[in-house]
Amino acid sequence: FEDKSSREGLQENKTFQIFKKLIAEIINIFETDRAYIAREMSLFYDDKYSDVINKEKAEELAKSILENNKNRKVNNSDGEVASEGKNQSSDELVILAELNKEKNVEIEKLRDEQKVLRGLASSGIVLASFSHDLSKLNNVLNSRMDKLKNLISEKVSEKDYLHIEERKNPFIQLEKMRKQDIKLQNWLNFSLGAARKDKRTRKQLFFKKYFSELNSDWQTIFENRGIKFNISQIEDIDIRAFEID
Repeated sequence: FEDKSSREGLQENKTFQIFKKLIAEIINIFETDRAYIAREMSLFYDDKYSDVINKEKAEELAKSILENNKNRKVNNSDGEVASEGKNQSSDELVILAELNKEKNVEIEKLRDEQKVLRGLASSGIVLASFSHDLSKLNNVLNSRMDKLKNLISEKVSEKDYLHIEERKNPFIQLEKMRKQDIKLQNWLNFSLGAARKDKRTRKQLFFKKYFSELNSDWQTIFENRGIKFNISQIEDIDIRAFEID
């Protein structure tokens, strides 16, 4: 091919004319074989998606049978009487259509349940990681303030700060931090306990022990909020229940 001097396109020389004829012949071959190609593609589609096609046809047939049965009942109520053999055949088709409808509903429920189970599986993985990391953090909270206080005590004495205002007293600040750690630890214990509870089995739950442990875990928060949690009147009884509930 040769460009025009103006660079607007190709020169219409002998080579260009041959190129146009070549393109035209290729298109002609495609046009001649178009029906064959389309037929092969149709056969390939029917073979690959035969299950889907048959299912759609079955759905349409079932809907048609149920609709015809509804119309037949209306016609019978208007006084039209069909032959016994025809009625029996229609009833059998209706039974099959109803069965297909029930199966579809059941399949849809199973699909929804499968989605829920997938979500729960993902949540279980997250909970396992969550419990592992928080349990390590919970162990750190038990002793970090004691270690920090011991390190400070090696350099300064607590007696040196007896008459120092609270905001400048490191030992008082450490005690406040300890109380915050206790609150955080209570929440962590509650969260970890909830994550570890077996949701599938019921266990014997003793009321007195349960509420005593609850009071012990939340005592600091109860005191801060002025709550008096009286468990003296709880009877020593037990029930079989899910503790998480």
